[in-house]
Amino acid sequence: MAKGGVAGRIVRKQVASRLPRLAPDVTHSFVREALNRAIRGGGPLPPAAAAGDRVLASNHGDVERAVHDLIEAHVRYAGA
Repeated sequence: MAKGGVAGRIVRKQVASRLPRLAPDVTHSFVREALNRAIRGGGPLPPAAAAGDRVLASNHGDVERAVHDLIEAHVRYAGA
């Protein structure tokens, strides 16, 4: 069974849909902090610019391919 199971998914869906209304400051703060960490980096994750430079270099300067690879990686992260 998936982590959290069906009940966990239902609860998360219910809470997630109501959270902005119940605690707008919390969601605003969370989103702002997530964005700041994405830009500046945090923990094992490098800042966005450094990650972009790394992917661009690994694609030998091919901007289109680098953007594609970054999008693909983030889609995989979101699905994990």
